Amino acid sequence: MRREREPTTTHFSHGLGGNREGSAFLGKHWAARGYIAVFLQHAGSDDSVWKDVPVPQRLAALKVAAGFKDFLLRVQDVPAVLDHEPQRPHERQHEAGIQQREDSVDAVDWNERL
Repeated sequence: MRREREPTTTHFSHGLGGNREGSAFLGKHWAARGYIAVFLQHAGSDDSVWKDVPVPQRLAALKVAAGFKDFLLRVQDVPAVLDHEPQRPHERQHEAGIQQREDSVDAVDWNERL
C-alpha cells in the first residue's frame, strides 16, 4: 500500500512596498503541486507605505520603511508565523490567530489553499 507524503510548507515574504497578494500566482503554482504556501504580510513595509502617499513623497516613504528598525520587525514576523504553525499538516484544521505586532500578521486559515 502506497503511503501519501505529508505536504511540504513553503513561506513567501513580499518585498519592500509589496503585499502577500502580489505573487499569488506562485502560491497557486506551488499548491497545484501539493505544497502548502504561506504568504506573510509585513505591515509597515508593505504597500501601505506608499499607497496613500503623494507621488513625489513615495521614495522618501520607502526609504524610511527600508530602515533597520523595520527590517528587524520583518525578520521577527517569520518566527511569529512559524511558532503558531501546526507541526503536521493534518493538524491544520482550524484558524490560527497569529499576532506578534498588532498589525503585522493576519489570521491564517491552514486549510485554505490558493
